[in-house]
Amino acid sequence: MSTTPAIRGEGIFESAKDVFSRQVKARKSHEYASKKFHEVQGLGDDAFWIETALWVLKGDALFVITVNSVLEGSFKNTEAMETAHSGQNLALSKQVAATMLSRMK
Repeated sequence: MSTTPAIRGEGIFESAKDVFSRQVKARKSHEYASKKFHEVQGLGDDAFWIETALWVLKGDALFVITVNSVLEGSFKNTEAMETAHSGQNLALSKQVAATMLSRMK
């Protein structure tokens, strides 16, 4: 977790919201990243998933959650496996985010 005071103290960005919005803009404008970018509803003030990480903005806090779960089963091809793994990782990341957000004051 990074907070606005810590981010501002680094002297690069103004706030957690600034970092988040710049990430969204950069990822949406990049040819490859834009295909992997998905907005996520219902978490914090704003959230998005990008292939392997869930970014969540809540007030002055920014979370980047990465889950690399074990995927069981067999799949038709590599693309099907990667899609299933990404979906599983997103679901677990959402659970982590929901727990973290519920514990914030």
